[in-house]
Amino acid sequence: MRIVKMLIALSMILLLGILRLLAAAISWLYCRAASLVFAPLVICLILAVIMTQWIAVGIFGAIIGACFILLFAIGWIEVELEFGQEFFKGLMHG
Repeated sequence: MRIVKMLIALSMILLLGILRLLAAAISWLYCRAASLVFAPLVICLILAVIMTQWIAVGIFGAIIGACFILLFAIGWIEVELEFGQEFFKGLMHG
């Protein structure tokens, strides 16, 4: 029974590690792309405020907000994958 538990734990640790690596790569790529996109979005947002185009302000604000929510979600997924790995590591030793 202990061998089966170890094999399941090791396979889950490997799977969660691969998923965590994939999430980290996506996060890195997203941050690089967002750094190029945020500057023009903020400039357009400031220009829309100056020109009092409130619908454009709302649209740009929603796009920027969605980008931050997406980045938060990616970070949260990375943390949960790490917690899953630690759980299965504890299961192996306990």
